[in-house]
Amino acid sequence: MQAARVCLPVGVYKEFEVNRGSEGEALFRQVTSDLSIEERDYFSLCFYDKEEGIRHWLYNDKKILKQLKNLP
Repeated sequence: MQAARVCLPVGVYKEFEVNRGSEGEALFRQVTSDLSIEERDYFSLCFYDKEEGIRHWLYNDKKILKQLKNLP
């Protein structure tokens, strides 16, 4: 299991546990369930490249680690 630190809309950080080979959907479902979000089609997760200061969308159908490996 791997910890994923997520900044919630209220500005609070929370850690979620996902398997190392998980796709973005696994983390997305945990976050939206925790926030009691039913209309999931209107939301998504993103992460920041600290070096470039660029926001990247976390794709639900791709593995999380593969998406992070594309960063410099």
